[in-house]
Amino acid sequence: MQTFLLFGQIRSMLDDWKQIWNLIFIKIEMINLKQKTIMNKILKYMKSLDIFGQNIQLNFNGQNQYQTATGGFFSLAIIAVIAFFFQQNILNFIHRVDIHLNAQTIFDFNPDRITFNEDNYMFALAVDQTNFNTLPFFNITLKQRTYTRSSDGSLNKQDNFIDLIPCTQDRFQKIFKNQDFSVQFSQLKLEEWLCPQLNYSIQLGGSFTSDIFEFVKITVSECSNNSNSNSILSWKPQCASTQARDRYLQQERSFRIRMYMTNNVINPLQVQNVSQTFLDDETYFSFLLQTGTEADVFYQKYNITTDDNVIPILKKIDEEIINVKRAGDFKTKIVQNNDQQFSAIYLRRSPYTQIVKRELQDISDLLSYLGGFANIVALVFGILIKSYNKSRCIRSITYLVMIDLANYVYDFPTKSISIADSQERKEIKKVIAKARSRTIVKQQGQDQELHSQMQSPKHTQIQLQQNDTKQQELYNISKQDEIYQVKSELQITNRQEEQLLFYQEQEKIILKLGIQDRKSYLTQQIQKILNRSKPILFNCKYILSMVFCSKLFYDRNSILLHKAIKKINQDLDICVVIDTVKEINLIKELLLTKDQLVLFDFAPKQVIDLQEDEKSIMTRSQGSNSLETMRSNSNQKEVQNQNKSIQAYYKLFQAYDHIHKQLQQDNKINEKLIEKLGQEVRDIFDVSHLIQWERKSIKCLKDDMQDDSVNSDPLSINNVEQIKINVKLST
Repeated sequence: MQTFLLFGQIRSMLDDWKQIWNLIFIKIEMINLKQKTIMNKILKYMKSLDIFGQNIQLNFNGQNQYQTATGGFFSLAIIAVIAFFFQQNILNFIHRVDIHLNAQTIFDFNPDRITFNEDNYMFALAVDQTNFNTLPFFNITLKQRTYTRSSDGSLNKQDNFIDLIPCTQDRFQKIFKNQDFSVQFSQLKLEEWLCPQLNYSIQLGGSFTSDIFEFVKITVSECSNNSNSNSILSWKPQCASTQARDRYLQQERSFRIRMYMTNNVINPLQVQNVSQTFLDDETYFSFLLQTGTEADVFYQKYNITTDDNVIPILKKIDEEIINVKRAGDFKTKIVQNNDQQFSAIYLRRSPYTQIVKRELQDISDLLSYLGGFANIVALVFGILIKSYNKSRCIRSITYLVMIDLANYVYDFPTKSISIADSQERKEIKKVIAKARSRTIVKQQGQDQELHSQMQSPKHTQIQLQQNDTKQQELYNISKQDEIYQVKSELQITNRQEEQLLFYQEQEKIILKLGIQDRKSYLTQQIQKILNRSKPILFNCKYILSMVFCSKLFYDRNSILLHKAIKKINQDLDICVVIDTVKEINLIKELLLTKDQLVLFDFAPKQVIDLQEDEKSIMTRSQGSNSLETMRSNSNQKEVQNQNKSIQAYYKLFQAYDHIHKQLQQDNKINEKLIEKLGQEVRDIFDVSHLIQWERKSIKCLKDDMQDDSVNSDPLSINNVEQIKINVKLST
């Protein structure tokens, strides 16, 4: 009992484990299925992100685009226009002329420091009078002042005197590098003016509210001959008398302090010489002995960066700092003078900084500019081309495409059959009718002979059965057989002679029609058919007929063109295409059994290999193209290409010949296929078939008759002699 309980427990445990494993397997399969579903969704989403997807479209004549000679002409015109308008742009790119400019003005309460020295700045000071360097009315001093503001708000002022010395030309010429400053220096008599000391350096930075404020003060003070007060100055002139100063004031009504300085004008659009140096004479101020003038002259900083890289990935940037006093950038005020100062000029740093970024045109900018202009030109010309190529569209098929489709599908005969061709066709029909009637008579005669062959022995056998003796029966049978054999052999000989005469008569008729052989006749007749059919053309008359609502210029070509486009529009309708596909499927179901349909649907795919001897089915369009190829090669020595062109027609004739042989099997489909060729083509193929058959038959008959005449006597003679021998033996 315990054993059975133990066995039951083990069995239940195994069942439980089996269920657990089944659940695990089901869970694993669900996980795998879920992973596959997620992977398929990911792949589907990745496919939707593909920006390189290709459009699926139909081809026409083996091309996925419809191209015309007019489109090629306009394409060349677009290239010419682009080359004409962009030749200067390309030259500018080569000479690095075009510049992209980005200018920005920055305001700062605490502007950074700028430095003036002999390499970038020079100025000259003087009071407007004669002989200023020898007999001055006033003294001029130059100070570099620095105000330092501490954290408690106290202001520490520091002065640094800068000596003034007579100006020389070489110091200005150092600034005017590419200019000759000697003439201007002499005309202005700058040798009588005062310039800062050699190797000077002044700093301008900050503002009055900044922690560090740096500026320069130019002071006009009383002229003194005291050597103690002038000890720090290199310039120690002899002062003019007070009477001379008063006479000048009475005559000029005021004194003026002048300042000539080198300045720069910025031309950021210039590739070379971004800054141009000139002598600025704008700074001069008037003062009196009792009232004076104080002026603040501001200097701006220009930070100019130039990117002159042809390839965008290269980043070689040139930076240039230029200090500029802009026109009118100063402030003046009137003050009460004292004995120590009559006028003052403060050179300060402007709170405005100009940031100029220059980028010379690189190759990417040139290509984008060319591409944009090319797209605009292509759009303008494209409107003209589309207006020429299309009128009414069906599924984005243009007008000229529909015309070519119409020429590909339909025939448009433009010439009627001539009288000579009509007479030739009548003669051909007579030959064909006579040949067919002769064939029918021969077939009937053969049938009657076959019938007589079957009836004569039977009739003899019936008569012999009525005889009483078996010997008489055998004798009569042998006698009748011999007579029948002689008659049949005589008839065969006569029929061969008649057939030979008939074939010779047919050959004379064929030669009379000018037919040399089947090859030349077939090619000549096909050429005549294709020559009478010319394609319709899209011309100006059709456009004018549309403009005048078919009242004017509505000629034969316009009528055919209108009908062809209307017909091709109907044939290209999607409903017609779907109905045609359904009809094809219905024909498959009617002509094929279920087993045949299964075999048809699972037919092997077409094999494409490296060999190029692929055979194609003959079509009307291929025949036309082959004929054109044969014509184009007619004046050349390319015999191989001509043979290929002629073989295209022979394939069609061979197909007709094979189907024509199967007409005796009462095949309605073959009869309808032959009827679709048309009466004219059928007549041509019938004559070609007749030529082929008659020539072979005549040759065989002649060979047979020659062999019989040479090797032995005629069959009929042998049979007659044998009859005579048999009669003698019987008697």
